[in-house]
Amino acid sequence: MKQTIAKRLRTKKYKRPNKILYSLLVNIVVKSLARKYKTTITRNVDMKKYKNKQFILVGNHASRADYIFATLAVGSTVPLNFVVGHNEFYRSHLKLIFSIANAIPKKNFVPDMTTIRGVSSIVEQGGNICIFPEGMSSISGAQQPVALGSGKFIKHYNLPVLMIKIKGGYLTNTKFCLTDRPGKCEVELTELLNEEQLKSLSAEQIDALLDEKLYHDDYEWNKQAQVEFDCKGKPEYHIEQLLYKCPVCGEEFKIVGENGKITCKKCNFEATIDQKYNIVAKEGSFIPETPSKWMEWERRLVRKEVLNQEFCMKEKVLLGVLPDYKYLDKTQTSQPAGEGMLMINREGLRFEGLKNGSPFSLFIESKNLPSFGMCTDASLFYTFAQNGEYYEFTPTETKTAIKWLLCAEEIHRINGGKWQNYPWFDYEDLTAGFKKF
Repeated sequence: MKQTIAKRLRTKKYKRPNKILYSLLVNIVVKSLARKYKTTITRNVDMKKYKNKQFILVGNHASRADYIFATLAVGSTVPLNFVVGHNEFYRSHLKLIFSIANAIPKKNFVPDMTTIRGVSSIVEQGGNICIFPEGMSSISGAQQPVALGSGKFIKHYNLPVLMIKIKGGYLTNTKFCLTDRPGKCEVELTELLNEEQLKSLSAEQIDALLDEKLYHDDYEWNKQAQVEFDCKGKPEYHIEQLLYKCPVCGEEFKIVGENGKITCKKCNFEATIDQKYNIVAKEGSFIPETPSKWMEWERRLVRKEVLNQEFCMKEKVLLGVLPDYKYLDKTQTSQPAGEGMLMINREGLRFEGLKNGSPFSLFIESKNLPSFGMCTDASLFYTFAQNGEYYEFTPTETKTAIKWLLCAEEIHRINGGKWQNYPWFDYEDLTAGFKKF
């Protein structure tokens, strides 16, 4: 009887990559992409020391291209087994690459024994693991706090920890535009923790260290670097997926990006954005200085909304699931399964509608919903239920996915969920990051 994709992933024996195939993949495919992105590598680590010594590599999760930066940082002769989002293994164009690299699947935001079994097997074989503790690539251009359990994971395996800091990766592959925007990427490799340091630190202290050392904001970096990225003359394309609220009139979902400008269709606010991602508004305007600061402002306002016990957001959505047997085409992230009403309130997330032609309902309590995943752009979002089932939601009426994500995160946090924001994040200063032009 033919096995489902899920069962193949669950029962697969994960091995270290074949050194010859891995080297070919890095030297032919990865290096050509790195040249396209004008990638520079700075190694503050003698990798000869790690030729026969195991380690875990961590990095800030800048974009979907981070495997390029990780493999080049340690070199093609030191294979890595990457831990990758479970749903990505269902996409046909990634199947061969994941097979050569022997990537290990991980379901976002829920415990996954397949991941532990796979990683443990690689460690026992003497291999090296690469994880991006944030758990998903950057949404705003700035790092989010590391996912629950990151410190516990690292402490359990007690291997030296190397770290890459990626600068420019997000601006090359933004979350609102799926077209590559080559400019410049800087990658720095350092040693983060040795075995003795690991023994002396608790899992919570390791989490705090990861948050501190991995934090990076690409827009802040480029305010100084002023690298020009090839946006094909459209740096504003689909930026309204992230910047959904007007900083002048406060209207939501009236912002559009077009003709090199960010414009509000309600109050006619207008700002330009160039290929260095500099935002310029007319004299006297008081708005967020960068897209990442704009999103932080939206987060602060969402926090105030969801503090209200009566808060509720509803919308009609399309429902997607992962296929059983046939891999998804390159542009697909799920298989259409139905539609219905999605609602989030202080209790959690609820869906009522149809799945494969039959009535279907789903509820995820807020404590079990720290965030949503976004595997391509910010037009849709997904989550794994506690039973491990994947559900993808696409809003049908307007570009609201980012507000859904912010609501889920802040409801989780105010309800005492374990995945909290950085201790230094100020929710009260509503003009933090604003600039007067």
